[in-house]
Amino acid sequence: MNGKINAICIIIFLLLVPAFLFAQSNFVKGRVITFAGDTLTGQINDRNWLRNPERITFKINDSEQSFKPSEIKAAVIDSGDYFQSTIVHIDKIYSQAINISKVNSTDASTKDTIFLRVLIKGALSLYLFTDDNLREHFFLKSDSSDFIELIYKKVPYDPNSKNYEHISYVYINSNYKGQLKIFMRQCASVTESKIDNTDYSEKDLSELFKEYNQCLPGNKIEYISQSKIYPTSFNIIIGLDIAQVSFLGADIYSQLEKGDFSKSYRPILGIRIILPVGRLRDKYSIVNDLMWRQYNTTSRYYGDFNYEYNIRFKTDYLKLNVAFRYKQPSDFIEPYIICGLTYSYLLNCINEKYKINHNTLIGTYSSRETFGDAINNPAPFDFGFFGGIGVRYKRFGFESQYERTRGLSNNGGLASPVNTFYFLISFWLSKSN
Repeated sequence: MNGKINAICIIIFLLLVPAFLFAQSNFVKGRVITFAGDTLTGQINDRNWLRNPERITFKINDSEQSFKPSEIKAAVIDSGDYFQSTIVHIDKIYSQAINISKVNSTDASTKDTIFLRVLIKGALSLYLFTDDNLREHFFLKSDSSDFIELIYKKVPYDPNSKNYEHISYVYINSNYKGQLKIFMRQCASVTESKIDNTDYSEKDLSELFKEYNQCLPGNKIEYISQSKIYPTSFNIIIGLDIAQVSFLGADIYSQLEKGDFSKSYRPILGIRIILPVGRLRDKYSIVNDLMWRQYNTTSRYYGDFNYEYNIRFKTDYLKLNVAFRYKQPSDFIEPYIICGLTYSYLLNCINEKYKINHNTLIGTYSSRETFGDAINNPAPFDFGFFGGIGVRYKRFGFESQYERTRGLSNNGGLASPVNTFYFLISFWLSKSN
């Protein structure tokens, strides 16, 4: 019971920590441009937005202001993004299963005042708006035109159903290619076949717009968004593994549920690969751990009919963790949280049961001592979940984790959970992430 309470408390704590970390401010150098053309230099709260911000917080000295798109012309973060406010029509019909005639309808667009993220600013500019559903809307603007959304839709539908309730097909509207062919016809190097092979993505469209603007006389490119690259990092990990094995349920053969097993204190070592997640920059990453771990536990107890049991389990596992990590960037100490799934392959297992019969009425020719396996056919794989918190200082990380796994039992009537605490020290082989 105490183990369950501890697990619940740890999970609640791990859920509360991200809320605290997400609430932290991250003011960096930037400037705001007003509709009057004035430039205000100060600091902008850079939230590493997945979707375009609805407000931008700006600070000069200790005075903070929060601006909506209707209140400023642009906001530029020196080390990051450039947002421009504008009034546009956004197509939001894409998320519905609808009649095909409505897919191509211009009535689907909604007029709104928003911040567009500038990707390329030139004779033909490219902008991006990521909405609440994390769908990307790309816009173009030329010197002689207003903002125009590049249309791309993937809509599920069933041509045989009048009500479109049973979805079995996907209709794709790639009108953006035709739009680009019209606006880019002045450049001979940007051919129709090149446009046809351009995906509706930030990478492909940015490359195409860059080539088009460089093709024009005067090479007119005022701004290009520079996506910062966060390389993969590798860690070496060593630490201490404190495991508590228990058995729960009715097992009339082993009576393992009556055992009070000793805590296991063993070393653990491994390697970690940290993969930053694209637009999420270095705050968020996918973590893969490959580790060798073991536990060694014993129990001595009395069961029914004067039997004394001496049980020992000693295991070696090759362990793989797949996890999500969030960190709060800092120039000094970086706190982070980590949670994910763990999967282990049993390399070796000592699985011993030494049973002594203390019944004084036992016959002379009967053995008082027997040896055997504590459980039949230990599970070759173990799996579970884990979560942890840690800090990084320069190239060193200090981390604690809680883990709960299924354990060794393959018997449906006998549960064998393993609760483990890890205290880990990691060393970054590179300076990043």
